[in-house]
Amino acid sequence: YYQSLSPPNDSITLIYNKKCLAVQKQLNNKKGIANAYLNIASTYYYLNNFDEALNTNKQALKLCKEIKDSKSEARCLNNIGLVYESQGKYPEALKYYYNSLSVKEKLKDKKGIANAYSNIGNVFWQQEKLDDALIKYKSALNYFKEVNDTLGIADVYTNIGILYIEQKKYQSAIECHSKALQIYEKEQYLSGMGTAYGNLASAYLYQGNAKKAKEIYLKALTIREKLGNKKGIAYSYLGLGMSELQLKNPTASKKHLQQALALSKELGVRTLIKSSYNNLAKADSALFNYKEAYEHYKLFISYRDSINNEENEKKSLQTVMQYEFEKKEAILKEQAKAEKKQQQLEYIAIIAFLLTVVVFAMVWFYYYKKKQKNEKIVSETKLALEVAEDERRRISADLHDDLGVGISTISLLGNRIRKQEKIEHVKADADSIIKNTKKVSEKLTEVIWELNAEHNNLEDLLLFIQKQGQQIFKETNIYFSMVIPLEIPAIFLSSHQRKQLYFV
Repeated sequence: YYQSLSPPNDSITLIYNKKCLAVQKQLNNKKGIANAYLNIASTYYYLNNFDEALNTNKQALKLCKEIKDSKSEARCLNNIGLVYESQGKYPEALKYYYNSLSVKEKLKDKKGIANAYSNIGNVFWQQEKLDDALIKYKSALNYFKEVNDTLGIADVYTNIGILYIEQKKYQSAIECHSKALQIYEKEQYLSGMGTAYGNLASAYLYQGNAKKAKEIYLKALTIREKLGNKKGIAYSYLGLGMSELQLKNPTASKKHLQQALALSKELGVRTLIKSSYNNLAKADSALFNYKEAYEHYKLFISYRDSINNEENEKKSLQTVMQYEFEKKEAILKEQAKAEKKQQQLEYIAIIAFLLTVVVFAMVWFYYYKKKQKNEKIVSETKLALEVAEDERRRISADLHDDLGVGISTISLLGNRIRKQEKIEHVKADADSIIKNTKKVSEKLTEVIWELNAEHNNLEDLLLFIQKQGQQIFKETNIYFSMVIPLEIPAIFLSSHQRKQLYFV
């Protein structure tokens, strides 16, 4: 209620917003607390207490992010941008407006996107980047048309119209302000109508059509008086005074200009005071009141210099802030670049370490397998040597046991034959010698066959057994038969294995 008064009672509004905040905190309602902060921030903004407005908006922003309320987050970002814009801190304002735009784009909030573009356009306009401002205003206009937000469309037409006046494109300005006026009239939005009439009249005045301008300024004045908009009334009086000057009516002009000056002083709007003094000097000159004209002109110069100095200081501050902002951006870019390089080095180090580990593992595995292979060869060689040694001992034993005994027997029989006198005994010993010689021969044949590596296969073993069997039973009544398959597998057999199989 207090906020909707004309003019609003912001001090009382602030009291009730703070009470609301206290209750929301008692309820521990984070969303309600955030909204209360937003309302308090808006009130501080209307009271021109920008520091408090900024502080409470940032508190609201923190809560909105915590509870993931993206819509309210976008509103906070927009409001912070608005505060910075009012302070002339345009780089910061753009930063927050663009952040707000980003959130609204994610939400697909077309009306919010339109408002963000409009605000960005305002900042560019403040920086006298009129072409950039126009691009943003047109983007905002397209989005407002998509959602059919008529008042939003009208507001953008108003901004574009003011920009065209700055560019001295007066006919284009008249067209834009006329479109805005049509919408405000249709919506019966008196405040917008008053603004549209005032801007339209200004476009006609700068175009040189003072008669049309005067007519429209009077309409603006009527609406603004109805609304109690003192600042708007002052601007209407100023416009009427300037129109009367162009129409060569200095007396009427001075009357309007004095009314504008009185209201401007009451409101403390120095730009209005400056313009009022400037035009009063012109009206006095037209009325030949040179002394008053001189005094008014001196006051105009005083206000102009004061405002220019302030503007220059403001622009210097903006330049410094722009430099600081760009410097900060450059530092952040360098930090990001350094961090990226550091990450790359870390990745390279990790990859190099892993490759080293892999290569080491491969080398270790290679030498481990080689060692195992060598150990196996050594083991097999050792085993082979042990087997060979066993075979050497066995063959030596066999030769000693079988051949030694056979040869000794032959020797004994030979000596005995030498002593025998009877032919029968000689024949018997000779037969024994023949038998022993045969046994020794057979044993030698076995040993030679066993030692011959060419016979280390299954086929030769079977043929040898067959031959030996036939030989053994040749002089007996026993019939020996051994059937060998036509296809014998090529199986390797060591001399030891052949010997054992032969024994079996």
